[in-house]
Amino acid sequence: MKKKLKNFWELYKEAGLLAKIGMVVIVLWVIVAICAPLLAPYNPTKVDVANSFIPPSFSEGGSSAHLLGTDEVGRDILSRLIYGSRISLIVAIVAGVLSMVIGTTIGLVAGYFGGKVDTVCMRIVDVMLAFPFMFMALCFMVALGSGLGNIILVLGITGWVPYARTVRAEVLSIRKREFIISSEIVGCSKWRVIRTHVLPNVIDSAIVITTMQMANTILSEAALTFLGMGLPASIPSWGQMISSGRSYIYTSWWLTMIPGIAIFLVSLSINFVGDWIRDARDPRLRGSK
Repeated sequence: MKKKLKNFWELYKEAGLLAKIGMVVIVLWVIVAICAPLLAPYNPTKVDVANSFIPPSFSEGGSSAHLLGTDEVGRDILSRLIYGSRISLIVAIVAGVLSMVIGTTIGLVAGYFGGKVDTVCMRIVDVMLAFPFMFMALCFMVALGSGLGNIILVLGITGWVPYARTVRAEVLSIRKREFIISSEIVGCSKWRVIRTHVLPNVIDSAIVITTMQMANTILSEAALTFLGMGLPASIPSWGQMISSGRSYIYTSWWLTMIPGIAIFLVSLSINFVGDWIRDARDPRLRGSK
């Protein structure tokens, strides 16, 4: 463990400025999500119509009592932004892990067993690719209904294709190597070979894809909620904040601008870190920079 931490620290020191900034933003995002009850100044669902449409404190007419202003029913924007970070974090991690498990499993099975199994798996991948991602997600949400659990499930079962294709390609590249053949010769079962020899050699790629897909998951959750097929209005989320504020975009810009900036910063930071992880695990890419 100490050796791994040392190697990680060495890679971190070699990381570029953008990757380091991305890490800082992600760490702050996680801390804010975990400590939301301690950091939020108000109840994010408390309605106070008398204090509706208060601009941010740095704008004309703003109040120091509400640093980022209030929405159309007087709910504090900062509090809703803080609690909304929890939703984004939960959706990104759980849906990302679910997609990784499904896609990695299919990729391992298709690449290792080959033949008809590979053909069937790849035809399923082709069918998934034939439909736009958002179209499939909307269809599933219509069938299942709104809710946090359903949106995690939908994003998880519609985001596994990149994992399956990448893992399958890597399994095919190592399928005939000596250590795999030797394990089969000594009598190891196929599933044991996959678990102990194949999976450790492809898991890095799956983790890299997960970091890249987390940003897409956050954006997808916000898009589905914006379209009215994601989380209900009772749950504060960044997508819900944008959706409820779109009717007032010309008069109360902060209702959509502030959660939009939060989504942009977190998604961009995740992409920066994902690029760094991808480059760090590939000596050719690392050496070219």
